[in-house]
Amino acid sequence: MRNKQKTNVTIIGLGLLGTSLGLALAGKYHRTAWARRKESLDYALKTGAVDEVFSSPSDAVSNAEITVICLPVKKIIAFVGEHISSFRKGSLVTDVGSIKKTIIENLFYQLRDREVEFVGSHPMAGSEQSGAEAASSKIYSGATVYITPVPENSADAVNKISRMWKDAGGRTLPLSPEEHDKTAAVTSHLVHIAAAMLTSAVLDCGKDEFQRRLRGCAGGFRDSTRVAASNPEMWEEIIELNSANIIPHLRELEKRICEIRKCLEAREFGKAGEILKKAAGLKKKSGERKTDGQLSFQFQIADFKTNYRIGRIGHIIFRFGDFSIPQSPSHPIIDTLTL
Repeated sequence: MRNKQKTNVTIIGLGLLGTSLGLALAGKYHRTAWARRKESLDYALKTGAVDEVFSSPSDAVSNAEITVICLPVKKIIAFVGEHISSFRKGSLVTDVGSIKKTIIENLFYQLRDREVEFVGSHPMAGSEQSGAEAASSKIYSGATVYITPVPENSADAVNKISRMWKDAGGRTLPLSPEEHDKTAAVTSHLVHIAAAMLTSAVLDCGKDEFQRRLRGCAGGFRDSTRVAASNPEMWEEIIELNSANIIPHLRELEKRICEIRKCLEAREFGKAGEILKKAAGLKKKSGERKTDGQLSFQFQIADFKTNYRIGRIGHIIFRFGDFSIPQSPSHPIIDTLTL
């Protein structure tokens, strides 16, 4: 039943990001949802990710004060086009798409004509895993969430969307759609392509050689290539829509790889060492960054009863005495340690 004292947030799409958002907003908003598969709706209710579900997408958005569309970019645009007449007048719509300029160009004015306001957003959160089963209430905790308004957006709409993401645990950062796409091209899209190509360079070989190499792949390979396991169809769409921004950074990456190759060919190992030293310094500097009272670093955790090394957990978020540890897929008992 609808809690009229809480803002009604409707989540469209109950994959990793949509289900995680529902979990993160528990108790703060009245959470409703629609997903294509009935199994997804049942799972969201069972796990407490939402308070109410709809079998009809039109019914879902017609009841929403804020609609959050958690679908791939092209499906976000298609969904709005198909259900444009059903959105509640005076309501707000946002999304989680990795590309902002294309989405906003297609949706902002179309929705405004229906007296609905669109404010773009993009949480820099997620996992190489997909699906509701991988969802976590902590996935947005401490994550940067880009809010990408256009000049025509009202301050009230931008503030409400920002507040929702803060309530989910995110740290909002305003950026124009164009600057967002340029930034994501190098900090996210280039990184994924590099991880995918590194994976191919190491493992795209014959069966026997594959097995030999695989046995030699340890932590360095795992850490460097984790995101390569992400949904390839989703990434094909992303690189298509943001290719103009990605290509210059691919050229820069090619130039830097060629630079160290030439050092090896010329046996200029000291010069190669300086390149590696500079990169190590940049990485250490990035790991020491502190933002809004948060400290991010890497560590190892062990089960002291058995002296069994569980392994390296990605990051800890330190804030006001709480250590929030992202759940390990292989060791789901690891969740949160409070000091």
